[in-house]
Amino acid sequence: LLGGVVIPIAVIFIAFITDNHVRDRYDFIGINIPVIGQIPLLKNVTFSRRMRIKFNYGLKSLTPPDLTNKDFGKEAFLMLRSELDHHLAKFNDVPMCICTSFNPGSGKSYVAINTASAEAKKGKRVLLVDLDIRHASLSKRINSPAHGATSYLDGSCTDLDKLIVHDKSAGIDILPSGTIRPNPAELLEHDSLDEMFERLRQRYDYIFIDCAPSLDLLTVNALCAADTVVIPMQCEFFALEGLSELMGTLKTVRQKYNR
Repeated sequence: LLGGVVIPIAVIFIAFITDNHVRDRYDFIGINIPVIGQIPLLKNVTFSRRMRIKFNYGLKSLTPPDLTNKDFGKEAFLMLRSELDHHLAKFNDVPMCICTSFNPGSGKSYVAINTASAEAKKGKRVLLVDLDIRHASLSKRINSPAHGATSYLDGSCTDLDKLIVHDKSAGIDILPSGTIRPNPAELLEHDSLDEMFERLRQRYDYIFIDCAPSLDLLTVNALCAADTVVIPMQCEFFALEGLSELMGTLKTVRQKYNR
């Protein structure tokens, strides 16, 4: 009889302490990482569209929700915008916010464009830079122009007016990634990335950067210039472990390069 009571309790206890799922924002208590928003699960859309949004694939996956009507995305992204503005208020310069993650398919491009669109609803000048040059999800939204950020970085085109595309439906400007280079590290041989960011700060009120989930040299250099990092997470197994590894990298970048 005693074993019938102790064994189930022990099993439940072990399952509880080894549970690595993220279920809500309260799982971050004690980690000292601010949670600025929760985006609801898209249960009111078709499975195929939900999968496109999840994996950031195709043009429709990046269509921002209509913030003028009541829908699943309006309140969530407006609340996220308010929390983000609170964190960005301490910066005197034009805030530069990077959206990255520790694994593909976490919805970073979806969060980036909808947050940027929400900021534009305030009448602000907002730019979204696609630095995920291998996947280039945001560039697909504007038909993947051949010239973009990579053109500026390699010096083939430094006229921002020719590179930036206005997205009328989202109310923002987008700097596409441009043509994929065989070796992206070659784009950083000069100081063109810092120069590009400095010129963009003179034009806009907010700058959002969509970076690759892998911490390559281009992403790390963008982190060095960033003011804030937004990390979308899905409620999934081992999510906290992946987050802790990414936070370790961000801490190193901040201590050595971004003060």
